[in-house]
Amino acid sequence: MQRLGDSLNTVFDADMIQALSAVACLRRSWPEIVGPMLAERSEPLSIEQQCLIVAADHSVMAQELRLLQSQILGACSKRCGIRDVTRLRTRVQDGVGTPSPAAKRQRARRQLSIGECKGLVRSMRGLDDHELRHAFFRAQAFQQMYAKNETVEETS
Repeated sequence: MQRLGDSLNTVFDADMIQALSAVACLRRSWPEIVGPMLAERSEPLSIEQQCLIVAADHSVMAQELRLLQSQILGACSKRCGIRDVTRLRTRVQDGVGTPSPAAKRQRARRQLSIGECKGLVRSMRGLDDHELRHAFFRAQAFQQMYAKNETVEETS
């Protein structure tokens, strides 16, 4: 039986695994990078083409993140060793951030429809490894939840 790490190495190249690890580090360190107030209203989503993509729950928060771009990128470099990111792009989305425990209990999460879940399951048929299939299902489900009702704004 193949280990999950070996399976990931056959699916992803080293650069993609490094980018996923960097985003995981950013998610864990986000409150220390941007402070608790901005962390409750924003979260890092991905790193694409030397650009950190961050979701914010309001356009004012997105603007604040863009104004703090150089400080945020510096803190990302210091905290997570991410040095190749040169710009920050924001997306305005509902329900993002690292809420306090009380806010987590109050906030309702959008559920995927049965049709959306079935479509995800069909797209996973080619993966034999159960753990890998489960990880991809969860990742794509969260991606679909985030893809709803978003506006993209980019700094120049």
